[in-house]
Amino acid sequence: MNTQAQLTEDEEKIIISRVRSGDTQAFSHLVQRYQTPIYNLMVRMTRSNDTAYDLAQETFVRAFEKINAYDVSKAFFPWLYTLALNVGRGHLRKYRVENTQTHCFDEIQYEHEDPRHPENDYDRATDRHTLENALASLPEDMREALIMRYREEFSYQEIANVLDIGLSSAKMKIHRGLARLRSILTTEVSP
Repeated sequence: MNTQAQLTEDEEKIIISRVRSGDTQAFSHLVQRYQTPIYNLMVRMTRSNDTAYDLAQETFVRAFEKINAYDVSKAFFPWLYTLALNVGRGHLRKYRVENTQTHCFDEIQYEHEDPRHPENDYDRATDRHTLENALASLPEDMREALIMRYREEFSYQEIANVLDIGLSSAKMKIHRGLARLRSILTTEVSP
């Protein structure tokens, strides 16, 4: 199976079918594929690597326990992401953690990095830091909608499903989030 790269929907359905039939080891393919984005979500929500690790594990345990409730006619990752958001929100409610700062893009690997030109590293780090701060200033649901759309490449309908809002509300949340982000970034760049 193709676990390092993106799993196709057919591959995911085969894996889920195997898990539902009692092949518990098959679930490890889903964990390998999605552990990084789920962990990164938890880091953004909790600002703690240790807590993020625990919550990511909890998410996969819940996903395994609820795998029979998953609707195979829909994409798996948005379902898993919804579970993860609920686990993270539950943790934040339970411990009344304020979610005022996040580190949204710590895990990004720039595609065009060239070790022969290290002078570009500073500019990339500065841009990433500026973007992180701008995203952190957005409300959580708006920030997550933007991340789901532009980093996780969710469709508008998938975002609506994850956030439990209508399709037009999801589109508006992204539109308004982009406008706010653009405004924040323009203000930070202006002299």
